[in-house]
Amino acid sequence: MSILKTLRKAYVVIKVFRGKHIVLYSLTLLALTSITLFSSITIESAFKTISSILVESSNIYVIYSGEAKLPITGFLPAYLAEIISTNSNVVSVSPEVTVLCRLNGSEIVMVRGIDPKHFTKTFNLKIIKGSLFNFTEIFASTVGVDLAKKMNITIGSKIVLISDLWSRYVTVTVKGIHKTNTPIDSEILVPLITAQYLRSMDVNYVSIIHVKTLNETMRLHRLSSRMLKVNISIKWSNGSLISSGVLWVLDEYEKVITKKEFSHGNLILELYPGSYIFYVEVNGKFSSKPLKLILKENTAVDFNVVKLIGEKPITEKHRPPETIFEVAKQVSHVERENPVISSKAMEETFEKYGLSKLLLLTILLISLLIPLIGVSSATSMIIYGSRKNIYILHANGLSFLEIKVFIALFFTAITLMASIISYYMTLHVFNFVLELFKPFIFAHKLEITHEISLIIVLTLTAITVVLTTLFTHRSIVEVEDLSYET
Repeated sequence: MSILKTLRKAYVVIKVFRGKHIVLYSLTLLALTSITLFSSITIESAFKTISSILVESSNIYVIYSGEAKLPITGFLPAYLAEIISTNSNVVSVSPEVTVLCRLNGSEIVMVRGIDPKHFTKTFNLKIIKGSLFNFTEIFASTVGVDLAKKMNITIGSKIVLISDLWSRYVTVTVKGIHKTNTPIDSEILVPLITAQYLRSMDVNYVSIIHVKTLNETMRLHRLSSRMLKVNISIKWSNGSLISSGVLWVLDEYEKVITKKEFSHGNLILELYPGSYIFYVEVNGKFSSKPLKLILKENTAVDFNVVKLIGEKPITEKHRPPETIFEVAKQVSHVERENPVISSKAMEETFEKYGLSKLLLLTILLISLLIPLIGVSSATSMIIYGSRKNIYILHANGLSFLEIKVFIALFFTAITLMASIISYYMTLHVFNFVLELFKPFIFAHKLEITHEISLIIVLTLTAITVVLTTLFTHRSIVEVEDLSYET
């Protein structure tokens, strides 16, 4: 019985407010909360779109130059990718070059130079139409499905990419339409050397290196920025030192790097980190089996020569380059620019410049000031218009505390319902805007994103404003002193 009695009292209090006033109040609240939520989703979506340009996850990291203003604008020696790939925790690496270009002289797009062999091992790249270019097709490209849809690009289209910053351009043919379900779907993929040309970048350099790992552990240890010493002891298979000869040093693609004479079976070399092949030449004969070495740090090795063969196993000719690792072998003049590894590179860069999520939230809360003032004013108006009826309720046996509690619960329920409705309504409106205008930010399609926690905070903020207005309004605070007005 007590529950029914309480519900009757609540019903009586609710009837104090006229239906048209409640409808008007609800519509006002719906409009103001929608503005709030739309602002929140817009800011979050813009921040997320820009910060996810470098595709990262729990097991995909990005290495970039710590000296660059933005991760995508830096320079890194390409051979770092090869060294990193030797880590037992690394699944694959993808050296890349990023450059902003004007597409056909108008739309700004992101062009990403890749080595297809390594890129496809790092990302889940699907060619939904056409085919993927190979490393040597410098005038070929694939276009992301989002960009292709926006610009009406089809297979076989010839597009002009103009790099205004470097005063360079290139015409490429679209071989395929790609999809990755990442911001890369808003980009144009080209062979690495094409993007290097557009960036006016030496073939030994890249912008970033994506690293895919087995787990969430990835560190840049043992990556020297200088030439490393290799102490080689050259012996026969029985352990005796070879008195004299020549040591041939090749890269893993059998390109001769250098030749060094040695005596008393010892030789000290200075080489950059990387993979090498060594042959020993003694009196015009060569070791039958080479020594293969992955150089990551100063080291000492034994080269045990089993037997010598008369014919030269080294042609001094190597096949045309097929990957970036083959191109990036001329490392004598390459310098490293403080490589940094991160799983949130763009976010960390924003924070370095003071553009953090906390700042964005602060800006959002400031921008909500006017809507919140509107919510407070609407609440005050409906309470003021019902002040006589509030006194009548008290005169008919309801305590002041009961009236305050029921009014607070009623307005809380309206605010909560308005927030839920405006949330779903705002999502549909936002999706409609995205489909209609296809907005791109920083040359990437604006993707809708929002954090439920932030939506909850905004809803609670609106409820707090409403309740604060209720309990500080004169018609509530001084309800005991109201006199009946005729």
